[in-house]
Amino acid sequence: MKKLIALIPTTGKNKEQLSKEANRILREKGYLKAEVPKKKSKITFLPTYEKKFPFIGWVELKKPHPETPVDLRVYLINPTDKKYEKVELYSGSNCDGMESVRIAKHLGELNPHSWIQIDGMTWEELDFFYWYHLDFYSQSSKKPECYMLLLGNYYSWRKEEIGMLPVLNTEGIKLALSPRGEEPISEEIKKDDPLDYTNYKK
Repeated sequence: MKKLIALIPTTGKNKEQLSKEANRILREKGYLKAEVPKKKSKITFLPTYEKKFPFIGWVELKKPHPETPVDLRVYLINPTDKKYEKVELYSGSNCDGMESVRIAKHLGELNPHSWIQIDGMTWEELDFFYWYHLDFYSQSSKKPECYMLLLGNYYSWRKEEIGMLPVLNTEGIKLALSPRGEEPISEEIKKDDPLDYTNYKK
């Protein structure tokens, strides 16, 4: 496994401060774990994956549009040179045991260095926890790459994590997708609601 060594200033910083700075740098580079060694002159980054992959960008709208009154938008962003022939989305939300209507969408193609808006919510709607399942289909494989994201409530929006999002070229929070197994969305919907599956296939 390759390691990325990052040199950062250490004067007047304790280990906790170094860890925060390490993780900020690491997120920008697509790495998910950092270790701070005893000698504070270097920080070692251990990559969870070596290739770039699409991620979720969470963006606050400074001036919400009156016709679409949302405060926050959720984007699927592809920073890679790879084209995905088809992307499918299955999502929902819940609060105190009450679940919203589940939504399935065919998002279509996801071209290299492009983005798709997949959701939006107001600050008041952050009482809910949101979940997103995404299937990525490419020409190289008939089976999709299956990923997911769990988006928590107010506590997920941390201003200290806001940075410039590549491709979208605006400020927001970068959220990495997690593998969720090999079962495609189509099979999940079949199990959840056969009627929804019929509508989904249309």
